[in-house]
Amino acid sequence: MSNVHSSGNYNFPAQLSGSLLLTDIYIDIVGSMINDTEAGAFCVASGLCTNEFLEEAKQAIAHGQEATSTTSSATVTPALVKHISPDGSLRDQAFSLRVGNDIDVPRGEKGSILTFSVDSSSFPRRHDRSLAKKALLRAAKPWNSMNLGITLRLARVNEPAVFQLVYSPNTTSTHDGVLLAKAFPPDARAEDRRLIVYASHFDSRFVNSMTNTFLHEIGHILGFRHEFVERWPSVLFGEENPRSIMSYAQDPRDLRIQRTDITWMQKFYALTDRYLGGLPIKDVAPQLPTSGLTIGGVRYSARQQVLST
Repeated sequence: MSNVHSSGNYNFPAQLSGSLLLTDIYIDIVGSMINDTEAGAFCVASGLCTNEFLEEAKQAIAHGQEATSTTSSATVTPALVKHISPDGSLRDQAFSLRVGNDIDVPRGEKGSILTFSVDSSSFPRRHDRSLAKKALLRAAKPWNSMNLGITLRLARVNEPAVFQLVYSPNTTSTHDGVLLAKAFPPDARAEDRRLIVYASHFDSRFVNSMTNTFLHEIGHILGFRHEFVERWPSVLFGEENPRSIMSYAQDPRDLRIQRTDITWMQKFYALTDRYLGGLPIKDVAPQLPTSGLTIGGVRYSARQQVLST
């Protein structure tokens, strides 16, 4: 897929062969919970794990290509990728979490509270709005349980939100497939901080995997990139795991948060060094929109209230 925002997208392939194959394009695909019993404590803390989620993840992992994308700080073009070990040394082999771009490594500032609201007026049906809201609330729980120093929660009544869950009627198909969702990186402009769920995600084929999709998308919001973006500017941190939550699977419901994901995400957010792989680490404090934004012809205020249509 081309011209996709740096946070990524999740697409359903245009060409199907046999079973339904899902291809992740740069932001949305999902993964949910954990498939390693050693992570039982985390599983219990998240309140999301069931026997189904603890089963061994399926072996069939698709291979794909990341979309051409634009970050908030620079246009991303193919470039050499820095492979870095936890001790900061560069190596020729690949490891696990991918973070950063060709300019810096953005992440949420410690102690940040990422409030989110739901753009109720953008949803055509109350049922769809409720379904998406519940899916996002469920997806936030495991991330909060990781103790990264970042808290995600629903904004209270009349409380400004750092980002907004927005519905888009877009059902456009590309050569890669059908766009399901789209998020943003930690250093996105306040006005661009929207988690967009597309109409396609409410299709019967995908509606039950929305929590998984949002789980993956939150990873992008916190600064994590796709496991498989070797051809794009990034820093690979940790040990390689093709089943990472930031990778993709044939079916989004089969992708889980791995024990290695938890380990390296915690290590990444615990780093006190100011540089990683030669790139400066940029801690980004949450900012509220300072001006109105327009979505689907509707203009919203900084508090996400409708101003005009």
